[in-house]
Amino acid sequence: LKSAAWSSFGLLRSTASFSDVVKASSVVLASLSLAGNSDGDLPSELWSSSLQRTTHLLADAIHSSFPVRSFASSSSSGRTTAETATSQKKRGGNDKIGDKHDNIVWSQTVQKTLATQSERIEAFESRIYNISRLFLSLLRVEGCDDDDVSYNLLSSAIPVKDILDVAETMLSFPTASEARYNSTRPRLRDTVVEDGLLSPRSAVHVANFIKSTGHELFDCLLSCIRHGGALEYGRRISRIALSGLQSGCSRALRRAVDDPSIAVSSSSSNNKMRRRWLHGSVVLRTRAVRSVRAAILTLKSNSVVIPSDVVSGVDGSSSSSSSMGKAIVLVCGCLLEQISFNEEDLDAGGVVDNWGTVGERVGLIDACAEALSSCIATCGGYIPSSIRSTIDSVMFTCLSTLDHGIGGTPPPLRVLHASTKVSLLRLGIDCVCAPWSDGGTSGLVGIVRKAAAVLKSDRDNAVSSAAHSALCVIDALATPRAPPLTFVSRNSYGMPVTMERGLSSSAILQGIQAARNEEAVEREKKRKESELRSAKEKTIENDKKRAREESKRNNGNVTASLKESSLSPINKSANSKIILEKDAVPNEKKAVVDNTSNSSTTIQTEKMEETSETDMDMADPKDDTESAKTEAENQNSTIPTVTKNSTEDNQSTEKPTNGFIPKMDTDVSMDEKLDVKDEGLAGEDDNTDDDEAFPDIIDCDPDEDDL
Repeated sequence: LKSAAWSSFGLLRSTASFSDVVKASSVVLASLSLAGNSDGDLPSELWSSSLQRTTHLLADAIHSSFPVRSFASSSSSGRTTAETATSQKKRGGNDKIGDKHDNIVWSQTVQKTLATQSERIEAFESRIYNISRLFLSLLRVEGCDDDDVSYNLLSSAIPVKDILDVAETMLSFPTASEARYNSTRPRLRDTVVEDGLLSPRSAVHVANFIKSTGHELFDCLLSCIRHGGALEYGRRISRIALSGLQSGCSRALRRAVDDPSIAVSSSSSNNKMRRRWLHGSVVLRTRAVRSVRAAILTLKSNSVVIPSDVVSGVDGSSSSSSSMGKAIVLVCGCLLEQISFNEEDLDAGGVVDNWGTVGERVGLIDACAEALSSCIATCGGYIPSSIRSTIDSVMFTCLSTLDHGIGGTPPPLRVLHASTKVSLLRLGIDCVCAPWSDGGTSGLVGIVRKAAAVLKSDRDNAVSSAAHSALCVIDALATPRAPPLTFVSRNSYGMPVTMERGLSSSAILQGIQAARNEEAVEREKKRKESELRSAKEKTIENDKKRAREESKRNNGNVTASLKESSLSPINKSANSKIILEKDAVPNEKKAVVDNTSNSSTTIQTEKMEETSETDMDMADPKDDTESAKTEAENQNSTIPTVTKNSTEDNQSTEKPTNGFIPKMDTDVSMDEKLDVKDEGLAGEDDNTDDDEAFPDIIDCDPDEDDL
């Protein structure tokens, strides 16, 4: 995993999609130092060693490509031999893969493989970008939780001195490259410098990229040491922030802040300034202002509480100046320069000191306003009167521009942006709230109130909200109020009860919790009702299913009983002697055969007499036999095939004949079928004997005497 991550850093060329790969590799390498190793080293020691090594890799990459200063020798000379041996011992076995991608190997590879300056510029930018991403990932401890960071980095150490050296080198790179470019003859400007990889022209090409990366590293370092340990390096931090901003400001602003007499009389220095152009980048100027703000937030009021903290050129009372005080004045100048002048005024004299679009200049105004607001809110009454007067004067001019412009001219277009209005209103609120060093209040109350009254009806929601906030703050400061001793009763008609007595935070929380509890109870009630309804439906469905199964089982039992009754010899003889007839009423059948044996015997006797009389009259015995058989078949065909049981008498109404199983009529219901099964064809449910249920068997066939 470590080898794969380092392999992305060894590439000489980068593409637009390559930055995501580099960021992911940086996060992996930064998190590996917190995973420990097989030697049992503490994660904090591994992290500190990785940060130290990355710092030196970045410094060596700049020095090997374009020697600006001997950082490698100066940084290594401060360490003793024992410290170097200890660090090499810790690095041994752990960073062997990283050593393969050392700057020496990288520079040799660039010299052998890349011949043109355009390819070397791309490789140099890729190298600086890759190492800086790893440096930022280590400082931000990316890829780890806050709990793990606080536990694993208890004994970690940040090499603040070495990092400040690298940041100072990167911030001074444009000035050094321009000086080298101007001091080199034109025909030698494309020649590679001694002990380097880039020419003076190539160094100027990448100068602003190096400075922008240096500002990013400087700001990240200040955010890491903000909780403590920064006062030891306070003067150096202030000096680095001032140099970064001063080298990025316009020449006119620097002449206004410095001693004008010296700047005008020195023609040689003026000519040198005219030959420089890298300071005109608005983007770099914005980054420099943000670095000044980070330094103020890190050092807090200690950044301005310094003896003889007076900026020369502002009041001329002292030749010595404070670094941070001068930086604050330069920030005020950048803000005033962007708000008060148009494009033609900024580029007067044929020198372009502002490279940037309208959006980038709006960003510069916002950065300056935020830096001054942080300075006033952080330092407050500790700001010297000379610097505070400068801030209030610039603030008055900016707020006046929002209303009618300076001298009746309309304000520049960049001032009309919503973000610019919001940032200026917030700066005005801070100026009104923070006292002066002598305890007095600010004199910007009137202009802030006027600007807020104009902007409270702005179309942008953020601007309108900021204006109303400013009016509320000014009203609170102008009218001292005390807590009410008594509450005046008001007419509560049409107002809810909660609005009459007011609501506290605890009451609101209790109301929210009560509403949630009621909703939970209601949901639980609905859930139980749904479960009960589902259980009832399931029970009904099971009952229906059980009834269907029982009906199917009963039908099978009825069929089996009918088959058994049709196969028994008693039922065969009984079925052949019982006659059933249908009732005249539709869908209603009546039994015509009783349990009495007399009626059936009478019917059988009458038939026998009729048969004997008929046989006596017949001459041919064969005809008699055939007629008897035909008559018997006709009788069988007229007998109905469906039996119906009476639920009141529990008696059988229809019985099969001639041993054939009767077919169940389609009109017979399920209850009738069940009655057939329950009562039985043999009359078992009547609790009577078979002889009482069925008459004696009478042989109706003609005998030999009849024949």
